[in-house]
Amino acid sequence: GPLHRPGQPCLLCHDGSLGSPPEFSVAGTVLETAGNLSPARAVSVQLTAADASQFTIQTNAAGNFYIQASRWAPVFPLTVKLSYQGESIEMESKIGRDGACASCHVDPAGPASPGHVYLNDVSSDAGVP
Repeated sequence: GPLHRPGQPCLLCHDGSLGSPPEFSVAGTVLETAGNLSPARAVSVQLTAADASQFTIQTNAAGNFYIQASRWAPVFPLTVKLSYQGESIEMESKIGRDGACASCHVDPAGPASPGHVYLNDVSSDAGVP
């Protein structure tokens, strides 16, 4: 269901190769704070494609969001902005290769990954408060 496997690369299973589970074009998980696996609920995730089309969706109770390919098939690269309680933050780089956020956003953070997606980094005051 929509609440399972937060933080996992959703498109490994939701790639459309079998028809079920349904194919996702973009999917991911937003956490509340760096270093904490608490889900960020009701966060607005706004995606903008290279052709200027947009899709906005909210995270669910697990912090997950997903867009079925039948609803939006974006032209890459994408930009993404998270909004919560009147505050917003944009991802610094573009999504260029696939819509599985956890393909890049894995733990631990380091040279190969920025780490999980989160709203607030209490150690640097970055993110959405």
